[in-house]
Amino acid sequence: MAEQGWDAGKVYTRNVFSGEEVKEDQQQVQQSLFDFIQNFRDDNVFVYRDQLRRNLAVGDPVLDVSLQDLAGFDESLSQKLVNSPLEILPLFELAARNSARKIIAPNTEGLEDVPEVQVTIRSNTNVVNIRELGSSYISKLVCVSGI
Repeated sequence: MAEQGWDAGKVYTRNVFSGEEVKEDQQQVQQSLFDFIQNFRDDNVFVYRDQLRRNLAVGDPVLDVSLQDLAGFDESLSQKLVNSPLEILPLFELAARNSARKIIAPNTEGLEDVPEVQVTIRSNTNVVNIRELGSSYISKLVCVSGI
């Protein structure tokens, strides 16, 4: 039986403040994230494309992304991720899945045979002490140290 409505396992959000600026088109953000995965290089090595290829080859569909690399590629995209992770992370994972499709089956259009790709974000800047977390950090991406 197919899940319907709220049971579908999706995240729903809605803007409730009248003064919020208009959000950039999701397709454009997703395309920018796809371009980052496909084109980010460090010393002529395609870091994330090659990492995804290696992980898919061993059956581990995970992409570990450095926030500093994303900021070096596109600062505004990095800030969108930090300020709106609930909206940007699903687009990042869809862009990663499209990149995986390009690796696994480059001549196909659908995502049926492509595994879901989990994107993890790592950063060692602006570590926040758990005791300092307050309301200003709600719905933001934060880095906390822990065991």
